Amino acid sequence: MIFCGTTLLPGERKNVPLPVPDAPPLNAICLCGAARGRTLVVTGGVHGCEYVGPQALRRLAGELDPARLSGNVILLPLANPSAFAYV
Repeated sequence: MIFCGTTLLPGERKNVPLPVPDAPPLNAICLCGAARGRTLVVTGGVHGCEYVGPQALRRLAGELDPARLSGNVILLPLANPSAFAYV
């Protein structure tokens, strides 16, 4: 799997910076499954008052084992950090 220029090997997990024009990069948690399959992208933290989404995705990232996955998972726990920081 290649995400934003970063290569992940099967069964690997990496934090990958997601470039955003005119803003700091977002932190994406990428899991490359050991077996081939589709890619799932899940976002959280879109609205400033949303606390459950980022926490749930961080927890999910800790519980998923890329060695047992088919396909890839890309988690973006905090999609809108500027709104989140000002609430």
